[in-house]
Amino acid sequence: MNNIFGNRENGNPDYLINSTGQIYGTSLEQKSNESKDSSLKSDKKRRLNEDEIHYIKSMDTITESKKIEAETRKKLYDLEKDKFEYEREKEKERLKFEQEKEKERLKFEQEKEKERLKFEREKWDMKKKN
Repeated sequence: MNNIFGNRENGNPDYLINSTGQIYGTSLEQKSNESKDSSLKSDKKRRLNEDEIHYIKSMDTITESKKIEAETRKKLYDLEKDKFEYEREKEKERLKFEQEKEKERLKFEQEKEKERLKFEREKWDMKKKN
């Protein structure tokens, strides 16, 4: 392998150095990986200090308040939507009532006009007879 990497002076079989200076091999990579794993394990085992606990609690509180705010906004939107639909239905009923009222008024006026015409005919007929 040293022939492949062009490093004939390197006699250590545990790792190889190529012409650019990069180190290839199992033992050094394993050592660096082991040191990373141990540092991660020690970080996991480490206890949180007061500031970190306070920060986590505050983030939980902020998250909860945002959820509540979103729910409140949704409820307010639903209420506004219901109010709008109610007002629209109320307006439809009012218009329908006004139309019916107008129809009744026109019908009454037509009947009144018929009666007037009938009365006028009778009056005219009476004048003719006399």
